[in-house]
Amino acid sequence: MLLQKYNVIGKEEVYAYIKEKLKQELNGKEVYTPREFVSNLRLELSKKGIELNSPHQNAILGIISCRDEVVKIPEGLRDLNYMDFSSLGALYISGKEGLEVLAHHLPEEKDKWIVLLHLPHIGYDMENEKFGYIRRKGQKSDSPCCGAHAFLKESKKVSGKNLNPYTELHLIYQVIANKAKVKNDPYEWTKSLYKENAFYLAEALIEVVKENALMGFFYLPYLQVHVQDNGMKEEGIHYDVFIPLEFRIFYQNDQR
Repeated sequence: MLLQKYNVIGKEEVYAYIKEKLKQELNGKEVYTPREFVSNLRLELSKKGIELNSPHQNAILGIISCRDEVVKIPEGLRDLNYMDFSSLGALYISGKEGLEVLAHHLPEEKDKWIVLLHLPHIGYDMENEKFGYIRRKGQKSDSPCCGAHAFLKESKKVSGKNLNPYTELHLIYQVIANKAKVKNDPYEWTKSLYKENAFYLAEALIEVVKENALMGFFYLPYLQVHVQDNGMKEEGIHYDVFIPLEFRIFYQNDQR
């Protein structure tokens, strides 16, 4: 087991080792533990005057995540009032109407904000330095993570005509099938997919902000990475870390 081989023991030491390993793999990108992720998020919002859970709450949170059983919302966010926009594959498929509902649930404060947290996920095998797979509890072999993406990315095997048009998978297929290029690198491919989704979200959010005379919105995408080594695989456990994606969007309404 890789972590044992390097005498890494204890939860904090494990996280420190994982963070350093991923930073090297991703050319120095920031990597946060769940606790760091929540702490940094709260601090960043507070600096912009956005409060999610104070007596002067002026914002509402929406979280877009995957329905996969390995996905867990970090402690510190679960106690907040938030709207769940989860879907298979963590693609936003609730349309402008979903954002309208979110806006209508805002507290009755003068300066109101929407915060949208986007948490796509991916597995990472530390032993083989490989993204895109995870060993799920009770299974004897690795499986794709995110599984919904892996299923739909195989466009030669899957046709939109074979999918029930009233399912999430059909909607997600429409997004994936329309991409001109599908990258072989699961990490890069995942980033490009959500970047495309973010642009659609931004257009819809701007309309909702203006129509409801809100202060603005903050769209924050992070990649939730499930990290395993061979020893963890045997037990079906993993450690989660969060990597900020570069296409975050902060918008302030100047027409109020």
